[in-house]
Amino acid sequence: MSQSYEVGQAIFILSKKGVLGVIPAVVCEVVARKTLSGDSISYQVLAETPKGNKIIDLSRFTDDIGEICISVTDLKTTLLKRVTGLVEETISKLETSVSSLVDEAKKPLPASEEVSTPSLKTPIVQPAIAHSEEALYDFITLPDGRKARVRIQMPNE
Repeated sequence: MSQSYEVGQAIFILSKKGVLGVIPAVVCEVVARKTLSGDSISYQVLAETPKGNKIIDLSRFTDDIGEICISVTDLKTTLLKRVTGLVEETISKLETSVSSLVDEAKKPLPASEEVSTPSLKTPIVQPAIAHSEEALYDFITLPDGRKARVRIQMPNE
């Protein structure tokens, strides 16, 4: 961690999980260690999390998790970059989708998928021509199931 912070300094921790996930924090402790293996500085911050305020060790915080902004101006710039990137990515995906739809719409439909226009002609039922007077009668089924004979009068031509 190359950035140094002062006790009492406000910082903003941006999560990489969400575009606008911001955790406000205040540096509450700076610990400098000198050991045989080298010097190290760690920072403890009091952060406001959804589960309440917690002390977080920034040395465990890596760039893979998110990033730290040291001022409101830095925070605003970073958030605007993220939102702009998200909008540009969304627009690019939409342009690609529309382009493929336009290309698809230009293709002729295969014969099996062509839209058929229904015929406006109604089928003509040819009545059977009878040679006897019995053929002038027709039978219908009444609602109670009985059949009735009906005489059909043909118009004179």
